Amino acid sequence: MNKNYLYVSDSNDGYFNLALDEWFLDNVKDDELILYFYINKSAVIIGKNQNPRKECDLPRMHRDGVQLVRRISGGGAVFHDMGNLNFSFIAGASRFDKKLQHQFILDCIRFLGIDCTFSGRNDMLINGRKFSGNAYCSKNAAKQHHGTLLVSTELDRLQNYLTVDERKIRSKGVDSVRSRVCNLSEACPGLTVQGLLDVIPREFEKKYGNYKLL
Repeated sequence: MNKNYLYVSDSNDGYFNLALDEWFLDNVKDDELILYFYINKSAVIIGKNQNPRKECDLPRMHRDGVQLVRRISGGGAVFHDMGNLNFSFIAGASRFDKKLQHQFILDCIRFLGIDCTFSGRNDMLINGRKFSGNAYCSKNAAKQHHGTLLVSTELDRLQNYLTVDERKIRSKGVDSVRSRVCNLSEACPGLTVQGLLDVIPREFEKKYGNYKLL
C-alpha cells in the first residue's frame, strides 16, 4: 500500500536542511512519497557540478555570513533567505511522477489567484519571470525533485551574491539576475511563506490522498 508523508523542517540551517534532503533520498522506500519543505537563512545553494568561484561572490558571502551549500542535484546556483520556501519530493521510483509534481506546485500557486506556467526548462514563471527553479537526481531506486519558491525574498541581495558569466551576457544579451526573477508576493500582495505553506495540506491530499505528518 502506498504511503505519503509531509514534513516541514523547524530548522533554518542550510547545511542541516540539505543534509536531511539527502537522508530522505537514501532512506525512502519504494512505496513511499515524502513531500519536504524547509526555509533556510541566508545561503547560496549550488549544483553538484558548479564551481562556486565562478557562480558566487565568495568574499561578500563570507563578509555577510551567507552559507555556501552544495546540493546533490544539478542545476544552477540559487540564493535562499527567510522569504524563500523550498520543497522536495522524494519517492521510490514507482511513486515518482514529475508531471504530477509540477502540477501540484502550480496548482498551489494558482489557488492563491496567481497565474503561473511551467517553462519546460525546469523553471516556473509569472509573466515570463522566474519564481521557481527545479532540479532532479536519483540514487539507487529512489528519485528526488526539489526546487525553490520565491515568496518575499530580498531580491537585491540575490543580485549581490550570484554572478552571471560575462560571456553569456555578451553573446545572449542576458540581463541581470534580479530582473529575470520575481516574488510571488508581487502577484499576491501580502503573501507570506506561512500563507503559502497553509495551502499545501489541502492540495497534497487532493493530489495524493491520505498522508501522515512526519
